[in-house]
Amino acid sequence: RWERLFADLDAQADNAERLALDAEVAERTRTERGRIRLSDRLRAAEDPITVRIGGDLIRGRVLDVGPDWVLLALSDPPVTEILVATAAIQAIDGLTMRAQEPGSAGPVAERLDLRHVLRSLVRDREPVILATADGSMLRARLDRIGADHLDLTPLDTGDGSASRLVPFTAIATVRRD
Repeated sequence: RWERLFADLDAQADNAERLALDAEVAERTRTERGRIRLSDRLRAAEDPITVRIGGDLIRGRVLDVGPDWVLLALSDPPVTEILVATAAIQAIDGLTMRAQEPGSAGPVAERLDLRHVLRSLVRDREPVILATADGSMLRARLDRIGADHLDLTPLDTGDGSASRLVPFTAIATVRRD
């Protein structure tokens, strides 16, 4: 009789311990998943993805990723690459549940935000096609990059001296012309 009582108490303790461990594992899993950023998921992409921006769908393979941008190799030529501001993305199809370890891109790559990429386009002085969040397209030359905006010269207006300011929050995509 005592043996059954102690066996029952042991079984209850084992069950309580197992439930506590399961709860701890579930909580740690939720915490780890909560650390994963969009850039970590994009860096793990192996297959082409489809990005939805407004009513447009952009399909391509991930070439590079920054903290607030993704560079895609497009599936449909003649345009081969397009820079997408992640703030403009409304949805992504084709991503698996895989992700790179948060912070695994390295401290330098984590700082290479949209400003840094756009500065290289200013340096090259090549014309670009800039699409804004409202769907507008603008052929332009990037002139200066500020902390939260850029200055550009529209190339199709006929007035080569007219400068325009575009906040980074308005940028959807940029591609070389």
